[in-house]
Formats: sequence, C-alpha cells, structure tokens
Amino acid sequence: MAHSTPTSPAAPPMPAPEEAGELTPEQQHDLRRRGLLELSRRTSAGVFMYAVAWMIVCQGGAFFQQHRRFALANAGGLLAVGILRFALHRRFAVLLERDMRRWVLAYYSLVFCHAVHWGSLLALSVTWGEAAAIRPFMVPMSVAIIMAGIIVVAIDPFLARCYPIAAIAPVVVLLMLNLNAANAVFAALGTAFMAYAWMISRVLRNDYWNGQRARALLENRARELEQVSLTDALTQVPNRLYLDRRLPVEWLQARRHKRPLAVALVDLDHFKRLNDTYGHPFGDRCLREAAATLRAQLLRPSDMVARYGGEEFVVLMPDTDLAGATAVAERLREQVAARSLLHEGQPVRIACSIGVAACMPSSPDGAQRLVKRADEALYQAKADGRNRVVALAHEGT
Repeated sequence: MAHSTPTSPAAPPMPAPEEAGELTPEQQHDLRRRGLLELSRRTSAGVFMYAVAWMIVCQGGAFFQQHRRFALANAGGLLAVGILRFALHRRFAVLLERDMRRWVLAYYSLVFCHAVHWGSLLALSVTWGEAAAIRPFMVPMSVAIIMAGIIVVAIDPFLARCYPIAAIAPVVVLLMLNLNAANAVFAALGTAFMAYAWMISRVLRNDYWNGQRARALLENRARELEQVSLTDALTQVPNRLYLDRRLPVEWLQARRHKRPLAVALVDLDHFKRLNDTYGHPFGDRCLREAAATLRAQLLRPSDMVARYGGEEFVVLMPDTDLAGATAVAERLREQVAARSLLHEGQPVRIACSIGVAACMPSSPDGAQRLVKRADEALYQAKADGRNRVVALAHEGT
C-alpha cells in the first residue's frame, strides 16, 4: 500500500492581517540582498574609471614625463583595486548567500580604497606645487567622479554617508593643515560639497528604498489576492480553481515518475435535507466541520482537500494506490460520521459517501478522466445506501 505518514496539508497559508502593510524579516533580508546586488551592478561600470581618469589627468602639462613612476604607481594601485572590485562583482550574488556580513565588508573596503586613494590624489594636486600642471584637470575630473560615485552609492545608507567623507575629507584636511586665505575658501567649499552630497544621496536613497518597499508590499498584496482567489471563502480549504491547477501538475509528475495517483470524491449525505430542516446557516456549519475534519485527517503534506462545489469535496493523494486511497477514504468517512453538531441544543450527526479512483498515469491528459471515475464510484456509493466508500480502478489512459 503506497500511502503513509503525517503532516497536515492545506492551501498555502493566508497572510495574517497585521502582515498586510509590513514586510516580514525574510522579506526585509531579501530587500537588503537585492539592494546590495543592485549597488554592485551600478558601481561595476566605474571600477576601472579611476585608473583611466588618473592617466588622462596625468597628461596635463609635463607631469607624466616628470613624475612617471609616481603616476604609474598610483595608476597601478587604482587598477588593482578595480580588478578586485570587478572580480567581487562577478561572484557577489553567490558570496552573499554564503556570508553576507563578510563580503559586504569586503565590498565596502574596496570602495573606500578607491575613494580615499582618489581623494588623496586630489588633495596632493591642490596642495603640492609640482602638481600645479594637472590641477585644472584634476579638480573638475574629481568633481565629476565623486558626484557620479555619490549618486551611484546613494542607495546604500552606509556608503551614502561615508563615501563623500572618504573622497573629500583628505582634501579638506590637507588644506586646513596648510591654511591660508585661498585654502580656507577651498576647505569651506569642500565641506559644503560634502554637505550637499549628503543631501542629494539622502533624497536618492529614500526614493529608491520607498520604491522597493512599495514594490514588495504590492507583491504581498498580489500573493494575498491570489490566495484569496484560490481559497473557498466558507470552508477555508482550496477551491475548484486551485484543484484545476494542481491536478494536471500532479498527474504529469506521477506519469513522469511512474507512481500511482488517487482521487477521492466526498459528498455529504442528505445535505439538502439538512439545509431544509435546520436552515442554511447550519448547513454552512456542516460544510465547515466536514472540511476541517477531512483536512485534519490527511497526514501527508502532499495530500490535499479542495471544495469541488456545493457539498462535494475532492481529496487528491499523490503516490497512493487504490488500496491505500481506499483505506484513507474509509478513515475520512468514519471521522466525518463521528462528528456531531448541536442545533438548538440537539445533536445532529452528519455523514458522507466517498468514491475513490486510482491509476498509474500513462497519457499526458487523463487527469479529468480519473476524477470522472471517482465520480462514478461516488454515484455507486450513494446508490448502495450512502455513508460508505466505493473504490474503482482506472486504467490511466
């Protein structure tokens, strides 16, 4: 017999009401990860720009000819960091899965290496007399690079605050150490530039993360609406639409793996009489009680019960042969028959008839024929007197 062991199935869980307007810790972690990957993607385009820009600037005046080793050494340092950043970018998604904290720290460190290195070169070009020839090129190039960098890293709260300091502070510090009227003006401008960069990055960061959170909440809402559309409102078990999606998938899986598939069709006996005698609200209680009982008795996560319509339910049992499905159906029938509901202080018992069909799927599109065979078995059970299980084999064609 191909049926066994525990755990209760059900439709995918409905989100709790309090979750509708907020993100779960898992979603917040995923947002963080996606933000880091987006940050890496944005910055990857400029990892070699520092070295290239430095070599272009060095062509100003006769600086390169006079300070070849200095120029090449710094170009080499900028290029080496660029190569490390590019290599990290290529593996960043995988590395974040292994140890997010460690590799984010590595990423930050490399970004700071570039920022501090470039900021130091800018500081030297402003304060070092022999770099006067490249100063007219270095200053505007630095403004462009630093501003572009600030815009790119703005989505990360830590880098948005620290990158401007790393890139601009070396200039301000050197100017203050060599203080005169002109340097004081430049230092004030550098400080104002830092403050402006923080303001810009804050606006960009808020726009990005507000958009990402709104998107995540919309995805939550979409999942919730989909779940509602796939759940029977009265009984809170999956509905016919969910079954119509799930059944063909289970059929193809069973066919691919050459495993049996079983279906049980459950019908509450004399349900119309219950409605007529005790009223529709009591009939609804009977449906809810029956659904809860059926769901509680299905012991495997792969099994499921769905409301098929009216007073009918379908139980889907993958990897279960006819004997196993019949045993499960008999247990379901007994448990439903054991239920008693009170109506105006009087106990009212409910019962059900169950038709079972199982097969080894062989054709790609025979799932509905299996349900039809279970329906034939159910018809036989009702004809034989109700409150019983009838099982019929199916060829699986």
